[in-house]
Amino acid sequence: MATTSPIHSVSRVIVSDVMPGLIMPVCLCLGGCAPPSSTGSEPAAAVPPGLSVEEHELKPGPELDPLTFVPVYSAALGDACVVPPLWGLWAYEGHWVLEAAHVKAHRQGDSVTCDAVGEIVRDGQSLNAQYGYQESFGFQLMDEKPFYFFKKGGEFGMSYDRHEIPLGYNHISHYACCSGAVANLRSSQTMVAFFAGRDGTTYYVEIGLFG
Repeated sequence: MATTSPIHSVSRVIVSDVMPGLIMPVCLCLGGCAPPSSTGSEPAAAVPPGLSVEEHELKPGPELDPLTFVPVYSAALGDACVVPPLWGLWAYEGHWVLEAAHVKAHRQGDSVTCDAVGEIVRDGQSLNAQYGYQESFGFQLMDEKPFYFFKKGGEFGMSYDRHEIPLGYNHISHYACCSGAVANLRSSQTMVAFFAGRDGTTYYVEIGLFG
């Protein structure tokens, strides 16, 4: 007949497979282990022949020093709305990049619409301010090189590895919510797909390294 052994609960265990030396609270189910007995008696349940039960005391590791957070950038991101204000954080070649959406909510009765203007910040410097963009968005590392879209002079373009390329579109769908989010940017390691508009015509566009 199958037997069920009691469960040990331990407050801490070193999880070396996640991060060496990381101490985190967990609850472990040690199947087949009986709790320590203060009287030294044998476990109540009989162990089937050929099955070994070994107990090893888990001791907490050294305490980690508390994390220290140093502010490197702050910005007001506008109204709370269904469009999230933060769209990603990346690091590459010694740089860090943050993409944020500045959101303005417009309420009319029971309905709310959200206008979002993208801003990409690199090493604490706004690319909108640095390059005169009306907005910047859609950052990704394409083949490990920085890629993003921008709007300048009313038209959209892209930047790849710090080279600006005008695209001539007057609309690129991004930051949409709810059912409209189906038309948002779709990216992978080597490409990006999106819907764009020019002179009243909508296009499905793919940009990437296809070789």
